[in-house]
Amino acid sequence: MAKLVQGRCLRCAAAAIMAVVALASGLGLAQPSIEFPRPPRSPRCTPVAPVTTVSVSDGTAVSSADIAAFDGKWMTPDMCKSWLEDAENSHKMRKHWWAAPERMMAMAHLFELTHDVRYLIHLRQFIELALRYRDDHYPGNPDPTCRRCEPTPIDDFRHGHVAGWASTAP
Repeated sequence: MAKLVQGRCLRCAAAAIMAVVALASGLGLAQPSIEFPRPPRSPRCTPVAPVTTVSVSDGTAVSSADIAAFDGKWMTPDMCKSWLEDAENSHKMRKHWWAAPERMMAMAHLFELTHDVRYLIHLRQFIELALRYRDDHYPGNPDPTCRRCEPTPIDDFRHGHVAGWASTAP
């Protein structure tokens, strides 16, 4: 069959394959077709709550409507509190969280755009949280699922306490 396919276009190759299949089924060599029952269709999901989307204006200019939309979605007191709690929990468990640095950069950018101090205040809360859980200030965590959570952990590379956030070997 490889010789039939070699050097021919795909249409010719497909025709050759179909001819071989027809020949095999004529000789009784083809496998009987087995039909598997299809699973029942699952019902469509209905949204539990209306979905709100935040759109950003076209271009690089940021409008006051963009800032208001961002604030309405991401700067509510509950949302700010939730972000800080998640960041603190990740520091307590020594599992660093990628979203906190992005949130911190967003606060810095928003302050540069608006000069509104509430973005700096929120940024400062994250900075103070990170400094509070620096290795030389780390209070420890008695949670048995927390890996390397002894107070003031020893850095594996420097073999001592460091004024920073050292990595630890597993």
